[in-house]
Amino acid sequence: MKRLHVILDGLPGQGGLAGGVRRHAPSLALLLARGRTLPAQSSLSASIAGAFGLGRDLPVAPHTLAGDGITPDDALWLRADPVSLQFYQDQLVLLGPDRLHVQRDEADALMSALQGYFDDEGLAFHAPRPQRWYLRLHADETLPHVDPLDAVVGRPLEHHLPRGPAAAVWRRRMNEIQMLLHDHPVNRVREAAGKWPINSVWFWGGGRHAPLPPPAFSLLAAQHPLAHALAQAARMNCADPDRLESLDDAEAAMVILELPAGDDADVLAAALRRMEERWFGPALRRLRRCAVGRMRLECTGTWSLSRELTPLSVYRLWQRPGI
Repeated sequence: MKRLHVILDGLPGQGGLAGGVRRHAPSLALLLARGRTLPAQSSLSASIAGAFGLGRDLPVAPHTLAGDGITPDDALWLRADPVSLQFYQDQLVLLGPDRLHVQRDEADALMSALQGYFDDEGLAFHAPRPQRWYLRLHADETLPHVDPLDAVVGRPLEHHLPRGPAAAVWRRRMNEIQMLLHDHPVNRVREAAGKWPINSVWFWGGGRHAPLPPPAFSLLAAQHPLAHALAQAARMNCADPDRLESLDDAEAAMVILELPAGDDADVLAAALRRMEERWFGPALRRLRRCAVGRMRLECTGTWSLSRELTPLSVYRLWQRPGI
């Protein structure tokens, strides 16, 4: 294999399990220590989009829409994913769709309310999947400058509100959506059942459908839906991540590994040990015997860093793991 690109999402920060990485995944710790430092990206979505040649605005909505079964045509699309806004320590923070477990009937009812309210503005809401919503805009709309959803989840919302020339329009729409959904019957039922309300949407990933550049990799191993959608758009082979040995026939491979969310140290430790056995240990051994010519290792999430390694890198014995 000439090139291997591994993205690891969810590695805890220095105050979390990071001190145990050397114990549970010693090969990962060594790879991070020996590699050459590259610019890092905290958002997994941004890292995936960048690997497929998409720019900073991440125009992913048309591609994920196609992956969800709707032809984007030449229209202007935005992701409008269902979220819950909650106050935490006097700050408004955002909970993503993975915490909400939106049901089909709930999505349909909320779509109907949103469409009825914004129909006069020429906006069209769609929910091909309960957890992934979209907004079709009229041709002369100006897209907002916004951060991808995974860069906003759990963080103070005030630092991530829409920016750019149309910021006022999109902030006004967000406020109106929050007022519309606040007391919707769907949310009254959810709150009575002890569930988080679906009281807003997050706009991101806007753009028109355009062909993707030829991918830099011949094989993708991932379960992430954005990666699958972009691989489909790029006509790139895609498989579920199993272990590095299953990718040995690929000339250049990209792997996306996701650590489980949550604060359970035992669960995180077990996941790291599995990744050590199946991915990081084999990657280190292949680098040492030149079976991998070049490796890029990215960590996204709370602790973001990026390293580039070659077979010579792993013999920099003076660079000791610091985690």
